[in-house]
Amino acid sequence: MGDLASNKGGSEVHQKPPLSIQIKSRMRKRVILSLFFLVIFLSALYHCFRKQTIEEAMLIIGTGRKAKTDLEGQVLVENAIRNGKIGREVINFDNGNLDRKIKENSRRNKVGEEVEGKMVFHEKSSILESITVFAFARPDLVRYHLESVDSDVKQVFVVLNTFSIAVTLEMKRLLKLFDCSHSRPGLKRKYQNSSGEFDCINPCIRKLTILESDNGNVGFAGSFNTVAKKMLQNNIQYTIISNDDTRFRPGSLKNIGKLFSAKPKSCLLLFSHFSSFGITISALRRIGVMDEHFWPAYSEDTDYYLRSVLGNCENFHASDRYDRLLVSHGEILTLWKKVQRSNQGEKGIKK
Repeated sequence: MGDLASNKGGSEVHQKPPLSIQIKSRMRKRVILSLFFLVIFLSALYHCFRKQTIEEAMLIIGTGRKAKTDLEGQVLVENAIRNGKIGREVINFDNGNLDRKIKENSRRNKVGEEVEGKMVFHEKSSILESITVFAFARPDLVRYHLESVDSDVKQVFVVLNTFSIAVTLEMKRLLKLFDCSHSRPGLKRKYQNSSGEFDCINPCIRKLTILESDNGNVGFAGSFNTVAKKMLQNNIQYTIISNDDTRFRPGSLKNIGKLFSAKPKSCLLLFSHFSSFGITISALRRIGVMDEHFWPAYSEDTDYYLRSVLGNCENFHASDRYDRLLVSHGEILTLWKKVQRSNQGEKGIKK
């Protein structure tokens, strides 16, 4: 009897806990595991979308690793400039040195010809070769950018990334107002003439061409390659490529035109890093196109710049001093433009 009792007691000791306790235990483990993975996911999401500070970006100096963000790329370039590995030239547009350099170039080379594959520009021509703007989802930004063109340009390319059907249609309606290829000479900037017909908004733009992507959003590199192929096919000597959230400061395009004439051997002319820059056809032949594996954006510009350095290119960096800026960059200008238009409208009502 004693043995039976002891066996009975032993079986009770080794019995499984009730089912409800097992379920609670499993649920507790699952909740803890889910919270653990949620914390990891939110942490990764935070680091992905959080803007990197300049202090964090500067930690890349001396590590030897590749830049993972656009800011790290800029830090590496600025550090190379400070150390003399990349030259930066300060241009004074008012002292006449640039004009003298253009005249010197024209004396050495025949006007309008290509000598040994190097680009030569007509000294007296004030017409810019081409301008390119990357458009995505903001017709208002594209409009403000095109309105800032205050110097004659042969052709403007708008690389249109497909965002949605509605945005694409709105963008095309807007761009029709900037196509001045069939407009009268000396046309004033206006939306509608006396007969109710629309004239072009900006007569400085002699021709506007839309380069539309077939595969949705091709990213920054894909947009660059679209216009690069157009330049190579049509032998376009240079273009000024800008994001849609940039504006040319008044009179700056004439100075930019002078830079292209004074520096025919330059590959890249950076006016606001790669938010607004110029590229020559000789640079495309030497460096090639951008790497579209950098998608949709960031670091493709750093990669391309380093390739230009390895290709022994002469690159121009515009001053980053506010009073010497050639291009204004940032959406705050959009708000300023809206306020300006609102004020003009109020004045018109008062009259």
